[in-house]
Amino acid sequence: MYGILSSLGVQDAICKVYGNTNPYSVTQATMDALSKCCSLEELALRTGRRYFDLNTIYKRKTAMGN
Repeated sequence: MYGILSSLGVQDAICKVYGNTNPYSVTQATMDALSKCCSLEELALRTGRRYFDLNTIYKRKTAMGN
């Protein structure tokens, strides 16, 4: 899992594996989770909110450490 994330440029990640921990299953679950990720622009389009609002909320949450 960390090998996949580091090859994509992710430097800091926290992971918890539940259930089956064989390398194939963990790799498949990691790729599935990465395929479900979306950018703020995509989230704004999907939810009908403005990008500016989502960006402000995201910055506020990261500044608070959440």
